Amino acid sequence: MEIEIIDIGVKIHETPLDEIYTDPELNKIIVEFDDINENRWKVSFGPCQGLKKTTIDCFDYTILFVNDEYPRSLLKVNNSSWLKEMNLVLKQKDPHATFMDKSIHFIFPFQDDILEIAAWGDFKVERIS
Repeated sequence: MEIEIIDIGVKIHETPLDEIYTDPELNKIIVEFDDINENRWKVSFGPCQGLKKTTIDCFDYTILFVNDEYPRSLLKVNNSSWLKEMNLVLKQKDPHATFMDKSIHFIFPFQDDILEIAAWGDFKVERIS
């Protein structure tokens, strides 16, 4: 597993007041949070294949360190075992399905939780306040 910082022009606040919700009609996951200047941001992902939210106490967050620092940015996981596992299950159910080939493993390293999203690389970043 290799962690890569995705520069979306926003640094996540230490207390981001994060909110996660879905738009089932569009098959999107929407994440809102505050940046280091207390501006509110929304990042929407879709189409999505998976979502995991894990409390920081139950996650080895040291695997997310980049240059010995805990990043305050959106992250991308290269060589993701989670995506490989989902793709294996998909191939057992439908050997001709290819939509997982477009999936990217994203991580938001929030204060209390680690949010992981499996989605195509199409995401939109919007400042909302």
